[in-house]
Amino acid sequence: MFNKVFIGVTNRCNAHCFTCNREVFTDYEYNDEMPLSTIEKILPHTEQIIYVGEMGDFIFHPQSLEIVEKTIHEYNVFMRTDTNGNLHRPEYWQQLGELMKGSDSYIRFMFDSLQNDLHRVGVQTDKVLENMKTFINAGGQAHVKTILFNFNHEEVDEMSKVFQDVGVTKYDTIRSRIYQDSGSLSAPPNTQSTLKVCDAVRQAKGGYDKIKIKECPWAKNKLCYVNEYGELKTCCHLVFEGLPFASDIDEFMRPYIGLDMFDDLMELYEHNKELINLNNEGVTVESAYNNEFNQTLIQNPSNYKICKYRCSLPNELKDKLLYETVIFQ
Repeated sequence: MFNKVFIGVTNRCNAHCFTCNREVFTDYEYNDEMPLSTIEKILPHTEQIIYVGEMGDFIFHPQSLEIVEKTIHEYNVFMRTDTNGNLHRPEYWQQLGELMKGSDSYIRFMFDSLQNDLHRVGVQTDKVLENMKTFINAGGQAHVKTILFNFNHEEVDEMSKVFQDVGVTKYDTIRSRIYQDSGSLSAPPNTQSTLKVCDAVRQAKGGYDKIKIKECPWAKNKLCYVNEYGELKTCCHLVFEGLPFASDIDEFMRPYIGLDMFDDLMELYEHNKELINLNNEGVTVESAYNNEFNQTLIQNPSNYKICKYRCSLPNELKDKLLYETVIFQ
């Protein structure tokens, strides 16, 4: 049914990353995890699953190893997840590597510094490196992604050598999407906020009211997103819709992910939220995806603010704004 499904299985995490969505919700509660039974509803309907860290880290799910085993071995579905790698004893990473050995699936370690990681506060880089080594030596495939700031962008060559030496198969970097005028977490030189640049581009085209989206890209590419609450939504940009604590987000982000971004969807969401929740008995992947809430958005993306903000730029422009660079693979 889907080419790829993104699933947020938990919203627990041990890090406090400056650029993470969870850090801008001041009243956010970290206490939800997706039941394994809900994940098993999804597995027969997709070729790939990305266990995303939208609000948490996959390895915090108490059944993460069982999830990996079912995904790869029982359902033969490709999986990837991103992690800061700073949890569990070596035995866990040994088991995880053995479970993923021989498959195309991989773990992407989000690793920003060999020294004091000012972005991923609470993460011990030495422990992450040792966990990654254990995982690779047990047969797992590891990629690494670094978010570049002014404190770490000159470390890339050194990190690249270390990662190659331990057996990482791909290493790439991406510039921070958040720009600060000063301070230790400002982005590298010449980087601006993606949101601000995109906003300027759209305004130059005549403003948001004149933007027309021919086709929902998530529907076209057969993608969907399921958050940790079990709600199946047509794309990841709807993750925050309907959340009461969105009104308390940072002032800079409020125009982009605050409640006013979703006010034209709230009535539709409230009317259908139980019918798109896979945790509920009788709700299936098909019924949730074909529900009025999702189909209305797919069929009429030009009518809604969230679509105009998030899906009105060509991919090549988005890629250019993010400055993503492959170091080796």
